[in-house]
Amino acid sequence: MFSKCLMPKASVRLVALLVALASAARAQEAQQDPAKYEAGKRAFSAGVALLQDPEGARYEEALAQFGRAYELTNSWKALGNMALCLFKLERDGEAIAAYEKYLQVAASQLDAGDRAQVERDLLALKAQVVSVKLELPEAGATLTDERTDGRGNKIVNEYSASSPTIELGLHPGRHTITAKTSKGQGVFEARLEPGSSVSHKFEISEAKAATSGSATPQATSFGQPAAPGDSAGGPDLRIPAYASFGVAAIGIGFGTLFALKSHSSRKDADALCNGDNCPVSKHDEIEGLQQDANDQGRLAFIGFVAGGVAAATGVTLLLVSGGKKEPAKQASVAPWVGVASAGLTGRF
Repeated sequence: MFSKCLMPKASVRLVALLVALASAARAQEAQQDPAKYEAGKRAFSAGVALLQDPEGARYEEALAQFGRAYELTNSWKALGNMALCLFKLERDGEAIAAYEKYLQVAASQLDAGDRAQVERDLLALKAQVVSVKLELPEAGATLTDERTDGRGNKIVNEYSASSPTIELGLHPGRHTITAKTSKGQGVFEARLEPGSSVSHKFEISEAKAATSGSATPQATSFGQPAAPGDSAGGPDLRIPAYASFGVAAIGIGFGTLFALKSHSSRKDADALCNGDNCPVSKHDEIEGLQQDANDQGRLAFIGFVAGGVAAATGVTLLLVSGGKKEPAKQASVAPWVGVASAGLTGRF
């Protein structure tokens, strides 16, 4: 609520004060190293330009510029704008610290109205900031804090933890905090209530190191190392390949059998006729033989197609298996075809 009513007024006043830096430089500022002071002024001007971007204030980039300006010039005006940027980025704990230092450093140089406004904003920040204490497995972790505000805008901030514990002052709302360490990462999700205090200990499981090129040979069921190229425990594609060849033989045998029967039926039908002259008395018998020949021809076609598909499948499976060495007890398949039947026998 205060961010809508109080900060815009303070922001306008702060920016107006900061733009006047070049003309209002103090005597102690003029005594600084001229090169450093000019670099600080350029950084300050860049920060102001970023705040006044026509497409919207770019607070994160402006914060970096004002930070550099304050480092080079010690200007209380740069510090004030740093506080503004931190506030807008919802880094509430850092914003409070910056505003307190701003009020201390600026002292009597601030206009009474501006000082009163900043003090009111500071009180509102302190009333709602959430103290979040995080415990990490090691120092040097990187924390990423994500929050979606009431307008659907995603706000993301990053923090570095120089020690195994870190305390952050965060804006109220639902947060997702991800801790990344050398051992892996952990996630903490919580709805933070205004003015509350929260503690959390990250439990981070160690990341499994990926191994490549130096893997320990896998052992077979007999405790012997698996031979290079073998996939211990994986499916042996040779067995289904041989089975496919057996099915192919059956299909081809089936097709051959019915092709012969079809030929025989047509031959019997032709025998009942004298050339193209077929006796009427034999019409039904001849038509039946011709129908049998057609049906048997279709079955023969189906057998040949099935045999061809099975043969192709067997070849593919053998190629995929990579031509592995035959095991001691090898699977065997033996197709057979008889005059009026066909089958498959084997040992798996």
